[in-house]
Amino acid sequence: MAITRRAALRALGAAGAAALLPARLRASEAADAGAEGKAILHDAVRCVGCRQCALGCAEEFGWDPALALSDDPELTSHNYTAVLRFDHEGEDVFRKVQCMHCLEPSCVNACMLGALHKDKEGAVVWNPDLCVGCRYCEIACPFQIPRFEWDTPLPRLQKCQMCPQRRAEGLGPACVAQCWRGALLYGTREELLAEAHRRIASNPRLYNPEVFGEHDNGGTSVLYLTKSDVSFAAVGLPELGDEPASALPEKIQHTIYRGFAAPLALFATLGPVVRRNAQKIHEEEAAHPNPERLEPVGGSLVTPTTTFLGILAAIGVLAVLWRFVSGLGATTNLNDGYPMGIWIAFDVVTGTALACGGYAMALLVYVANRGRYHPLVRPALLTSALGYTLGGTSVLIDIGRAWNFYKIPLFFWHWNFNSILLEVALCIMLYTTVLWIEVSPALLEGLKDSRFEPLRRVSTFAMPKIERALPFFIALGLLLPTMHQSSLGSLMLMAGLKLHPLWRTPLLPLLFLISCVAMGYGVVTLESCISSKAFRRPAETPMLRGLAVPISLVIFAWAAVRAMDVLHRGQIGLVTRMDGHSLLFLSEMALFLIPAIGLLARRRSAGPGYLTVMASMILLAGALHRFSTYLFAFNPGEQWSYVPAIPELAVTIGLVAAEILGYIVLVKRFPILRGAPAESPPDSRPSPDAADAVDDWETVHVSA
Repeated sequence: MAITRRAALRALGAAGAAALLPARLRASEAADAGAEGKAILHDAVRCVGCRQCALGCAEEFGWDPALALSDDPELTSHNYTAVLRFDHEGEDVFRKVQCMHCLEPSCVNACMLGALHKDKEGAVVWNPDLCVGCRYCEIACPFQIPRFEWDTPLPRLQKCQMCPQRRAEGLGPACVAQCWRGALLYGTREELLAEAHRRIASNPRLYNPEVFGEHDNGGTSVLYLTKSDVSFAAVGLPELGDEPASALPEKIQHTIYRGFAAPLALFATLGPVVRRNAQKIHEEEAAHPNPERLEPVGGSLVTPTTTFLGILAAIGVLAVLWRFVSGLGATTNLNDGYPMGIWIAFDVVTGTALACGGYAMALLVYVANRGRYHPLVRPALLTSALGYTLGGTSVLIDIGRAWNFYKIPLFFWHWNFNSILLEVALCIMLYTTVLWIEVSPALLEGLKDSRFEPLRRVSTFAMPKIERALPFFIALGLLLPTMHQSSLGSLMLMAGLKLHPLWRTPLLPLLFLISCVAMGYGVVTLESCISSKAFRRPAETPMLRGLAVPISLVIFAWAAVRAMDVLHRGQIGLVTRMDGHSLLFLSEMALFLIPAIGLLARRRSAGPGYLTVMASMILLAGALHRFSTYLFAFNPGEQWSYVPAIPELAVTIGLVAAEILGYIVLVKRFPILRGAPAESPPDSRPSPDAADAVDDWETVHVSA
């Protein structure tokens, strides 16, 4: 049965209505523990650093007491609390470090399925049945608290949960019970704030007049008092302001997706436009058949190139097996400061942008009504489908508790609608499916001549149904990357102050969206140039020259947004500082602008080599911007560092090799690329079509 536009809109309308319903609080079992919420007060004036609190915690949970009593203690997956010593003008000052149990926890808001949530008394607790081990909570926590078990294939997330087993018996946390100096108090947050202000009022010369956690980060359930001459920053507490760290990205997401109105409106607009323009393309191609029809490249699948790629892919598979047998710690250099490494920064964040050729060409062909570029769509879609498939595979390799992954799409009653990562995960899963549906006509065409009768029947049966439904999937394929590529930018805004100010901007989602379009055109250009050379196919240079104007317009838009944002936020001083981050910023701008100008300058005469270089620079620029956001400009603290381990690189190289190998196999067996010209060999000289394409864009006339 064909999927009609009305049925599709009804389905999306139901999804939008579901988004409007008041979701059960995934973040907490109680919306707000209020005055009865439990809290801990640490009075650094009374604390002498005896570490009995840490010892009590270790004894309660069976941890090694040596970790608690160490002269250089730290939070680990087997140590929930630590007492740190700070030197202030020659005097020792101590601070107890543990989960802050924020009133509006960023870790909870980051969690896709509510594995982290606030219980009835306001403590942030962890549910192993729902955790997929994505570690996004570690990125989101402004206090750098959660710890992951890296050295086991069956890891858990570890942090203070305010001793739920003791609270169930009416007792306070073990750490508080061990304090003999009155430096630690346990009770309701309201009572402890009153006690803190009473101590300040009774000894104003002794105490700092502020209570850390009363308003900081939206309020916390672990409160701090320090001496009058000791700032909170002096004892390692971040200056966060009164809003929670998650406020900005959540405000962006909730504004864009409020009631799901904007996505539904965009889809409702795209549907008729895509259907109309797809029909125009079909009629035009029927009236003027192209002698260079799409056909399989043919040839042997076993070549020195495919053999080499197969070896790389096999090495990657072995590294993946090692990762699942030994755990992430044995195969990666990931840590609690850098819980996301190259598998996310390159394989997913950059890889999906490199796989946006299908998205970029769909915008050009089906929205901007540039049907002359239709021959570039099918190879672009194949590259996109392979790229997104390998990106999803990388996620499965990266997450620590992959056996729970299936719950993300299926356990919808646990969905946390505050989680940006949830929207990204669901969109990417759905978009990958949509991409393969869009590629399926090529696969079904290839099955028409199969030696197996059942496969020929499948092709005959499915082809007309897919073709009728294709405009719907094209429109959906335009909506989904618009959503998740922008949200990939929003994801790192959850890092808050850990992200350098040059990248910590409310416009990061827009920058990610624009850059993915530019990278999509770059990939299409690069793929076309390389495939025509490698497979001795007709060069598509005239069409690629015609892309010069849209590519340049997209890049200029990105550069304008980037520059105006820096100026508006008063960060120009960071640009001119000429340190590492300044050079990263300037490199991004240069790598984008040079090819934009270069393509415009030679839009009528550029050859395949020139186009290859320009496209490569665009891809490098986009990759650098995304790597900067996720790794280079991310700083969780001086004690943390990250360099990919050899097995990490082996997995990434293996995935890339598998993607290229898959592309070669599919283009050799299915009609993806254009065939040899009917009358003459490929010619890269300027043609009337190329000039028409350039002139067409220079009118800046879009028929939509």
